[in-house]
Amino acid sequence: MRRNLILFLISILLFLAVDLLNNKGIIKNIFTSKEIIKIKLVNSKYISEDYFHSRIKVKEGQNFWLFNPMEFKRDLNNIKEIKNYDFKLNWNGILTIRIQEEKPYMIWIRNNKKNFINQHGNFLELNINDKKLQIISLYGENANKKVSELSQVLEKYSFILDNINEINYDKKIGWKIKMIDNNCIFLPLKRLDKLIKMFENIKSSNLYEKFSFFDFRVIGRVYMSNRKC
Repeated sequence: MRRNLILFLISILLFLAVDLLNNKGIIKNIFTSKEIIKIKLVNSKYISEDYFHSRIKVKEGQNFWLFNPMEFKRDLNNIKEIKNYDFKLNWNGILTIRIQEEKPYMIWIRNNKKNFINQHGNFLELNINDKKLQIISLYGENANKKVSELSQVLEKYSFILDNINEINYDKKIGWKIKMIDNNCIFLPLKRLDKLIKMFENIKSSNLYEKFSFFDFRVIGRVYMSNRKC
């Protein structure tokens, strides 16, 4: 009885082996012909498709089985214009990427050139009509390389940051900040946190209504006047 059962099982295994050999071309075809047929970018408002595809190694038409999720994750992490993301490669060959775009922090203007930048001063490749965008204008040579130092402080004081119209940087003078109400603040390049804290006290007092120009560049003193910004 047991011998017959063993012979029966062996017969089944032999049958499956023969069938597998006969169909190995089909199996091989599954592994070699399955492709990523489409890369779908979702929630992209300002990032162009061409720019996105130029920054990733995965391409439409590549082998489905060669997709490396860790390598793809590294590519996405290196795209400064993307704040958050998730992705899924579906069995039908469609790679779907849902993103949250990085909002531009400022627009750096110099020599008739304009570039959106993030808080660290890095360029952002975004297709945005800046005329319709309420954003701080930044001026000055190499201002993008220095703005992160100022940004770290301004982020603590939203009442100032939310009311800034433009910022000018000069390595010899410091920072000139023009507010939406046309009031002006001059700051040195150092001790920013302490000085902006002082300005916070001024802005909450009636001094801010009496004067329009506030110069903090002489440490320990504040020069106030009504001169134009």
